[in-house]
Amino acid sequence: PSGWPDLVALGLFAILAALVVLWRAAAPPPEVHVAGHGDHAHVEARAPDLPMRHALGIAFALVGLLLLLRWRGLSESAWLALLPDLHGFPGDGVAGYRGIGSFVEEASAWLPLPVLALALAGALDGGGTLRRRGLVLLLGALAFLLCVRAPGLLELYRHLPLIGLGATVRFGCVSALLLGLLAGDALERAPASARRAASVALACTALLPLLWSGGVTAPEPGARPDDNIGFLRLPAAELDATHVELVGWVHPAVPVDTLRVHVEALDPSLRPLARAPIVVPADLLDARPALDGVADPELAAVPPGARWFHAPYLQTNRLDPGLWRFSVELLRTREGRSERLALREARVCALVRRPGWSLATIAFAVLGLAGIALLPAAARAARWLLVALALLQGLWFARPQNPAVPRAEVFPHTRTEAVLARELGVHRYFADPLVLPPNTGMVRGLRSVQGYDGLDVAAFNELRRYAMKPGVHALLGWHPRGVALEHPVFRLLGVKLLVLAEPLSEPGWDLVAGPRAAPEPAECYVYRSQDPAPRAFCVRRAAPIEAIGARLAAGETWDPFAEAALEQTWQAERPFTRAQVSEPVFDGNNRVRVEAELDGDGLLVLTEQHFPGWKVRVNGHEQPLLLVDAIFRGVALGPGRHAVEFLYEPSSLRLGLWLAVAGLAVLILGCAVAHAPSRTFFTDPFKTTG
Repeated sequence: PSGWPDLVALGLFAILAALVVLWRAAAPPPEVHVAGHGDHAHVEARAPDLPMRHALGIAFALVGLLLLLRWRGLSESAWLALLPDLHGFPGDGVAGYRGIGSFVEEASAWLPLPVLALALAGALDGGGTLRRRGLVLLLGALAFLLCVRAPGLLELYRHLPLIGLGATVRFGCVSALLLGLLAGDALERAPASARRAASVALACTALLPLLWSGGVTAPEPGARPDDNIGFLRLPAAELDATHVELVGWVHPAVPVDTLRVHVEALDPSLRPLARAPIVVPADLLDARPALDGVADPELAAVPPGARWFHAPYLQTNRLDPGLWRFSVELLRTREGRSERLALREARVCALVRRPGWSLATIAFAVLGLAGIALLPAAARAARWLLVALALLQGLWFARPQNPAVPRAEVFPHTRTEAVLARELGVHRYFADPLVLPPNTGMVRGLRSVQGYDGLDVAAFNELRRYAMKPGVHALLGWHPRGVALEHPVFRLLGVKLLVLAEPLSEPGWDLVAGPRAAPEPAECYVYRSQDPAPRAFCVRRAAPIEAIGARLAAGETWDPFAEAALEQTWQAERPFTRAQVSEPVFDGNNRVRVEAELDGDGLLVLTEQHFPGWKVRVNGHEQPLLLVDAIFRGVALGPGRHAVEFLYEPSSLRLGLWLAVAGLAVLILGCAVAHAPSRTFFTDPFKTTG
């Protein structure tokens, strides 16, 4: 049934756990002997080694189970737990496995291979000095499997109230800590048999993605002549890129108003899978776009007066490997509604991600696994070499994302960013995919409406879908070409600048900078709004948020600058006729100041995210903070001049400070008691002296 966990995958995990338990139970009892002489003598328990065939058996059993889990839906990104640069490397100019913005998250489960192998050896070893060893192993393994989104366990996790809403990649730090503790214990005392089994298992597992061929092949494109539509640039038959382009023309007699691209997943027999196609917007142009490499005979076949379409943002980096059909949908608008004129297949492509590992990763893997398998029991120098190897691999891979790396090295200054810093002010910018490095806005102090740099809460995702063009995917289409830029919901976000990879022709936007034919040179095309919406304003009336949502869903109009959507109840007794509101002044991230003057009652709206912990003071007196338009802050004002101050003062911060002070006091008192003479604090009141 829908929503149930994958019982087959859970069964495989149960078999895996049983194998580990049987391995540990089959181990002979430890041999006890006395080490050292005289006062330095002590008893040691050392587990004898099992035959090598046992190590090979457990290794191949683990590999077989992993292949079965891959068949049951284990994500391809799980390979990154072993080879972090398998599909690109952060910081080397490659977009990476799932795009340059999410690469590190996809590789969150990764640990240096010596650490992971030692953790597996610790799981196979039946003894150890680590306290609560079984609990550490259980929690560490669960955190690791959830981080790689293991089927079966992932569905169970989703059923946990509230916690199940979180991204499982956040378990990466938990699994690293617990598996690191287990690896340290195994480094000290794990028998050679457990270390050999772990090394062979990980070596075989690491070879699987290197030998993986993808297993899909695109069919040969059939000749489908059509006098009404033609294609001059199509996606390649085999895709292995971050995005592709689709360029073509439409006959001038076709009354097309808008055009969209459908991206549909297919099974090996070319039948659509049971999932909705991804709809991506395309530009409909009167002039031919730039077409490098297109032959003159192809251009000569285009009828005079034809209109052109261009879909530059087909992001294949977010698609799963397999077969995908790209089709073009022609739409005409009648009586305010869009109707389909035609749906033409452009091409069926095979998306294959072949490995692109580096020699450094292979060298680290070989040295680490060989060192663990051949490590003598008493070689302390060899143990330190393994620790140094794990440290070097961690530094090598993580350096481009390390906070200690100079900012200029990770975020080099560009002319585009200089234009944004000069023009933006208190407003926000909206960018095409992959035109700016991730977190650019946060690093440069610029406000965005995308990802980690801006609004990204669940209510925002619900709100922004109203501003999407009809049928456009709310995630993949969230860029300037997929949004109705004149829609009031989008204008409410306070976007002043657009940052684009290709030129845009939209009324109300002026070209400021760009690589070609622009007033100022820049790496990207930057457009400025002729009338950006204010970041703070007053409204005279409000309506329940459910009523506003119903009106938007029905296609009715809504002016958020005249009417607010509220969850609370508010009504102006004497609505204002004149209101003056200043631009907000941001004092860091925790304080915003606004000046407002009204001749009646009104509701001040600040288009900054509402969140528990924010408070508002009007002329020094605290007032109720209202949730406006699903995600923004607001406060009711009366007639007169007001100094409004929004402050972030969560009670959790104050509680945390008090707890920290109390903890410090207890620590100081404990140190004083521990170092003071015992008779000072512990005396016997019944003891008498002679």
